[in-house]
Amino acid sequence: MRVWRLAHGRFATLDGEGARLYGGRWNPVGRRMVYTSEHLSLALLEVIVHLELPVEMLPPDYVKLEIEVPERLRVDILTSLPKSLAAMVETGRRWLDANGCVALRVPSVILGEENNLLINPSHPDFGEIKVGRR
Repeated sequence: MRVWRLAHGRFATLDGEGARLYGGRWNPVGRRMVYTSEHLSLALLEVIVHLELPVEMLPPDYVKLEIEVPERLRVDILTSLPKSLAAMVETGRRWLDANGCVALRVPSVILGEENNLLINPSHPDFGEIKVGRR
């Protein structure tokens, strides 16, 4: 499965350090998680919404990461969004604690018809994920 991450050049890694330091929609502070999208356009939309910038003002040092998650790796799937941000963070924390799959597919909060893929960089299968810059 191919997924995308659009990130500032200095954060263009899959270590989940930014999520660990600041927390996110699906993870509490102190827990690593890598946020990706099934489509490059959704990755762009997620960045634009969070930066509150028009697309033409996207910082020039952002890079596109094309990430390949081998099909043989099991991915958990969440089909509906929790009712609150706190419930989303708790869902992500429980998923990370279970450490059953390397990734969790979740509906996008911004565009519910599309999905994001949350990757657990602490999972034993994480090393099988390949990344390239474009």
